[in-house]
Amino acid sequence: MSYRARARVAGGLLFFAVTAMGITPTFGQASSGNIRSTPPRPHFDSTGVADTSLFAPLNLPPGNLYRSGSGAPGPRYWEQRADYDLKATLDTAAKALRGELTLRYTNNSPDTLHFLWFQVEQNAFKANSLNSYVFPADSRFGARNFEGGDMIDHFDEVLANGKGARRALKLRTEGTVMKADLAEPLAPGHTATLSAAWHFNIPEHGADRMGRDGSLYELAQWYPRVNVYDDLRGWNTEPYLGQGEFYLEYGDYTLEVTVPAGYIVAATGALQNAHDVLTPTEVARVAQAAKSDSVVHIVSQQDLTTGTARPRKTGTQTWRFAAKDVRDVVWAASPEYLWDASSYKGILAHAYYRPSAIATWKDAADMARMSIQEYSERWFMYPYPQITAVEGPISGMEYPMVAMEARSADKYELYNVVTHEIGHMWFPMIVGSNERMHMWQDEGFNTFINTFSEARRYPEKGDQMTRAAGERGLVTQYMEHNVDEPLEINPDRINPQLLGENAYVKTSVGLQLLR
Repeated sequence: MSYRARARVAGGLLFFAVTAMGITPTFGQASSGNIRSTPPRPHFDSTGVADTSLFAPLNLPPGNLYRSGSGAPGPRYWEQRADYDLKATLDTAAKALRGELTLRYTNNSPDTLHFLWFQVEQNAFKANSLNSYVFPADSRFGARNFEGGDMIDHFDEVLANGKGARRALKLRTEGTVMKADLAEPLAPGHTATLSAAWHFNIPEHGADRMGRDGSLYELAQWYPRVNVYDDLRGWNTEPYLGQGEFYLEYGDYTLEVTVPAGYIVAATGALQNAHDVLTPTEVARVAQAAKSDSVVHIVSQQDLTTGTARPRKTGTQTWRFAAKDVRDVVWAASPEYLWDASSYKGILAHAYYRPSAIATWKDAADMARMSIQEYSERWFMYPYPQITAVEGPISGMEYPMVAMEARSADKYELYNVVTHEIGHMWFPMIVGSNERMHMWQDEGFNTFINTFSEARRYPEKGDQMTRAAGERGLVTQYMEHNVDEPLEINPDRINPQLLGENAYVKTSVGLQLLR
C-alpha cells in the first residue's frame, strides 16, 4: 500500500475517531512542507453569537497543499521513505545481539537535510537513563536495574548513490536519540545510503516491550530506527521513556536472523527460505494451513519430543524474511516453540508458544485468524500476508504483523489480549499515528473495535452493547474519583496506574456514545 493510499484509509475510515474528540487529525507520517495553518474561528449565527450547541459544525483549520483541513492528503502530500536490509545474530551464551544494517533513506520533503536523527532505544536500559528516573526499576516500564545500551561499532554513509566510498558519520547521542551528520546534504527527491553495525546485551525485562525468558527471546527496538521528519514539527525526537510508544517511517525490509540451529524464529514479514530452515513435513504443513480455516500443527509436541522439529541440531541457521510497506520489524526465537497456523482468505495466522502454555494457546492461531477476519470484514481488509501471535514474557505488545502476549490460564482473557494487539495492525500500523504524543488515538480506537471482536468470539460473555456499558461504568467511576486526566497529554505523563482508563477506555466510550 502506497503512503498516499494509506493516508486515504486514515482520512476516511478513521477520521471520525479523532474528530469525535474535537481534535483535528494528523494521520499518516504527517504531510509535509513548512506551510502553517491559522487557527480556526468559531461559527456564528445571524446575531453574531458563537454557536456553542452540542452539534455545532466542526471548526477545521484551512487546508494547504499538503493536507486538507480534515487531515486528508493534499495534492503535494509526502512522507519520507526508509528501506532497510537488516541482519541480526543471536548469541545465546552471552545473551547478546549483534546487528548490521543498510538503510536507504529517501527525502520526499521539500527541504534539504544535513543530518538524520535515529532512535537508539536500548539506551533506555543504561544506568542513569531518563527511563530510570521516570519509572521505578521494578515497575512495568522500568529497566529492573539492568545495565545495557546500544554500542555502535560503525555508522557510515555510502556515497555515489550507495556505490561509492564509505565515510564515517559524526554522531551525537542524547539518551535514546542519536544525531548523524550526513557526509553530503540530502536534497529533495534524493536518497542517502547508510551502513551500520552495533551490538547490545539483551535485557531480561525490556520495559514490557521486548526481552527474554530462559531460552526464549523477543527482540524489538533492536536496531537504529530513523526518526520521523514531517511538516508539523520537522524532526520528531521525543525520547523513549517506556510508556509512550512509537512514531516511525514506512519502508520495505529484508531481515536475516542467525540463531542456533535448534531455534525456531517468528518475525515480521514473509519467510523467504522455508526449505532451508524447515523440514519437508513442516513446509507441507504450512502450505496446508494457507488453505485452511482450521488449525494445522506445523511443529507439534511430538516433533519436539522426538527431536524432529529441526532440519539439523548443530551449528547455526539463518532465517530470512521480507516485508513491504511496514514501519518496523521485530522477531522472536525459542527452541521450545510449538507452532500452529490457520488462514483467512490466504492470510496466514500463526501462533508460537511453549508447551507450558498449551492449555489456552492451543486456540491462539484460531484467535488470530478470527481477529483478522473480524477487522477485515468490519473496517478494512488486512493488507499483509500473515499475522503472528507470540507467547513469551511480554504481557501485550503490537508490532507490524506480530502480536506479543503472555500465557494466560483464561481463554477469555487471552483472546482479549490477542485481539487487542492484532487490532493495532489497523491503528497505528496502517494509519501511522504518532503514539509517542497521542496515545489515546490508537489505543482508544482499538479498544472500541475490540468490543465487536470480543462479542463475536464469546457472545456468552455479553454482546457488544453490554461490553460498551461496562466501559462506560469504568470511566464514570474514574471521573467521579477526581483522578481524571486530559486525553491529549504526553503518554509518559499519564499515571501508569490509570493508563487504561485514560488512554484506552475513555476514547472508546466517546466513540460508543457517538455510535
